[in-house]
Amino acid sequence: MDFLADLFLILVCIIIIGVLCKRFDIPRVIGQLLIGVLLGPALLGIIHPTIFFENCSEIGVILLMFIAGMECEVGLLKKQLKPSLLIAILGILFPILVTMPVSLLFHFSWQEAFFLGLLLAATSVSISVEVLRELNVLRTQAGTSILGASIVDDIVVVILLGITTSLFDINSDNKSILSITILEQLCYFIIIFLAIHWIVPYLLKREKKLTIPFSMTIIMLAICFGMSYLADFVGLSSILGAFFAGIAVGQVSLKENSYLEIETIGYTFFIPIFL
Repeated sequence: MDFLADLFLILVCIIIIGVLCKRFDIPRVIGQLLIGVLLGPALLGIIHPTIFFENCSEIGVILLMFIAGMECEVGLLKKQLKPSLLIAILGILFPILVTMPVSLLFHFSWQEAFFLGLLLAATSVSISVEVLRELNVLRTQAGTSILGASIVDDIVVVILLGITTSLFDINSDNKSILSITILEQLCYFIIIFLAIHWIVPYLLKREKKLTIPFSMTIIMLAICFGMSYLADFVGLSSILGAFFAGIAVGQVSLKENSYLEIETIGYTFFIPIFL
C-alpha cells in the first residue's frame, strides 16, 4: 500500500506548491514540475514511478488536452493557421539545423544526427497548454498560434520519425508497414473531420433520451478516450486524439455543469499527477 503514502504526499505537495506559486505570481505548472523532479528518482527518490501513477498520468494528460480542445476557439484557430504553420516549421527546422552539425562533429552518422534533431524538435504540447491556460491567454491570438504550432509540430514530428526510421532501415517489410501506417493516419484524420462535423454533435444531441445520471459527462469521456485510443492505434499521440475530441465536443452547446464535471475530474486528481 505504499502508493497510498505516495499519493498523499503528491496531493499535499500540490496544495503547498499551488499556494506558493500564487503568492509569487508564477505559473503553478512550473512549481509542480520542479517538485516532481525533486521528489522523483532524479534527485531525492522519495516517489518512484509505478504502473498506477503512469496510468493516472496518462489519463491526466489526455483530460488536459480534452479540456483544452473544448476551450479552443475553432474560428480563431483557423484564422491563426498561417502563423501557426510558420512557427511549427521553424520549430522543426531550427533544432535539426543546429543539432546536425554539432552531432556530425562528434562523429555521428548523418542519419543519426537527423534523427536526434527530430527528437529535439518535438514539443511538450500538454505543458504549453497548461501554461497558456494558467496565464488566461489560451483564447487569444498569441495563445492560439502557440497551441496550433504545438499541435502541428507534434503531428509532423511523429510522422517524420516514423518515415525516418523506416527509410534508414534496409528491411523492406518496414517500408510496407510505413505505407500502411501513413494510410491509417490519413483515415484517422478523415474520421476526425467526420467526428467534428457530424458524429459527435449527433451523439451529444441525443443524450437527453438517456435517463442515467451524468450521462452527458459519461458520453464526453467515452468520446475523449475513444478518439485518444484511435490516435494511438494509428501511431499518433493519444493527446492529439484527446484534443480533437475536445474540439468536436466544444462545437456542441453543452450544459455548463457538464464541462465543470470534466474539469473537476481532471484537475482534482489526474492532471496534478501528470504534472
